[in-house]
Amino acid sequence: MSVGSLGAGSGIDLESLVNQMVSAQKDVKVKLYQDKINDYEAELSALGKVGSAIDNFKSSVKALNDDEALYWSRCQNRPKRRRRSYCYHHR
Repeated sequence: MSVGSLGAGSGIDLESLVNQMVSAQKDVKVKLYQDKINDYEAELSALGKVGSAIDNFKSSVKALNDDEALYWSRCQNRPKRRRRSYCYHHR
């Protein structure tokens, strides 16, 4: 016996009604899962940005720890008359 025969004579299309109810329940579940997926994607994107910021920070720290770069930076900031005596004798 099909669902449609249950309402035979009432004029109500029960099969269509049941299909719509099942579809509505599926839509709610799909939306919940889609919302979870969107949340996970946003979290993953944020973690990627944090990872990128950490990499940039590590590069900056490495550059600060580079003694030779720091040495030449100091030389470039000295007045020209003092640069020669300091920069070429303090290697």
